[in-house]
Amino acid sequence: MKTKRIALWVALLVFVGCILPSVATAQTKQPSAQSLINTVAQRLEKGAKITFTGELFDASGARVETKKGVLYTSGKKFRMRYNPIDANYNGREFSFYNAEDRTYTIMYPSMEDLAVLNPFVFLSSSASVYNIKELSGTKTSRIIAFTLRKKMENITSLEVSFLRKTNAPSQIVGIFADGMRLVMDVTSIEGEIPSSQMFIQQQSSYPGSELVDLR
Repeated sequence: MKTKRIALWVALLVFVGCILPSVATAQTKQPSAQSLINTVAQRLEKGAKITFTGELFDASGARVETKKGVLYTSGKKFRMRYNPIDANYNGREFSFYNAEDRTYTIMYPSMEDLAVLNPFVFLSSSASVYNIKELSGTKTSRIIAFTLRKKMENITSLEVSFLRKTNAPSQIVGIFADGMRLVMDVTSIEGEIPSSQMFIQQQSSYPGSELVDLR
């Protein structure tokens, strides 16, 4: 369950960091849904630092948890920190430390795991992975839905609201196969090139932790 929750957060947060158009300048022109997707690979290559707040709800609508955290992305790599989790994907292995039970978990993600964890899988092949559709929005926001063509174990669809005035995302909702829903607000986004050391995570950094090796 803990691994699944981490996957839910990462799936949404990394995706959001990638679909953003250039946020350094406000834009008045309304890009198409497809043009937003086309900015993803370039955005990822440059790297980003994203701070966020989010709420996770179960299938009954009850709030499961509320989190604040930070996500760093660069190419296929990402590092995400939110209490009590410190998670990392170095392009090959996915690992995370859980401070609550002092466990350090490491695994080789499958292709399906990567479709949840890795924005490149989502977006570099978006035409074959997603159906993209703009929903009815509001006077101030556009809503774009991304629905999976092929059923996967975890994520079902994403709905992203963009402010019409700036084209920046205002709310992101992840809908998952078990009925769970993750609603996230982006606090800030900064173009940043993280140090290569950011994506190195080792059990030795967490003295006394128990290793859970799923490789």
